[in-house]
Amino acid sequence: MNKEEAKRYIEERLSNSDKLVGYFIAQGPFPIWWFLLLGPFGALFLKTYYYSSNQ
Repeated sequence: MNKEEAKRYIEERLSNSDKLVGYFIAQGPFPIWWFLLLGPFGALFLKTYYYSSNQ
């Protein structure tokens, strides 16, 4: 999901009285043992988090 899709996703789930102040996307690293075990396929286990701030 790119930034524009993430913004639409967040805005769709806000209540009518809320206003989006800001948001960001964070990715957590995958454990090194996944890379050693699976090689490049270890990147499939990256976790993506979407944080938003609203009023």
